[in-house]
Amino acid sequence: MKKSVAFLMILAIVLSLGVSASAATADTAYYPDDYMPYDPTTGQIPRVNQPSKPIDANPGLLILYMEDDTLYDFVPMHLVTNVEYNDAANLLNTKVREAFAEAYKEAKAVEGKHLRKAYWFNIPDNYTLDDEHYAKYLFACEGSNVEVTVNGEPIEVVSVNGRTSYIAKVTARGTIAIYSDK
Repeated sequence: MKKSVAFLMILAIVLSLGVSASAATADTAYYPDDYMPYDPTTGQIPRVNQPSKPIDANPGLLILYMEDDTLYDFVPMHLVTNVEYNDAANLLNTKVREAFAEAYKEAKAVEGKHLRKAYWFNIPDNYTLDDEHYAKYLFACEGSNVEVTVNGEPIEVVSVNGRTSYIAKVTARGTIAIYSDK
């Protein structure tokens, strides 16, 4: 009896070590190198490839059907450009930076709303964004009556938790402006 109990205890210890070892490698083994949201040469996450600050672990951007919110496509995070206005000088080329600066001025001039954040958003042209397909853009914003525009056009915003987390249904590339009441 003692030998069988000892054998079962040793077996449990050996199996638990195997589970721990496989769990330690599961995080990096799941995604191919193409989808890792970091620069392998520096080992750091470039800011250009990150979504809004609340979403750091998402390995990509989902594109969904507007009609029923089912998955249409997936954009790996290293192909997504999402640059906050304050970082544009360091991360965008001159032509895009000038267009973004002009759109930012127009966004700040909207009366009755407080501009919380502005981002330059872009994905490669081979991914579809239009009235029938939207990118699921997650963000956080304080205040009430949160609204989002893309290139000055309002888009649908859905509250995730009833407080500060939201999803915007982005249907175009360009300047994303996030507003709330003051």
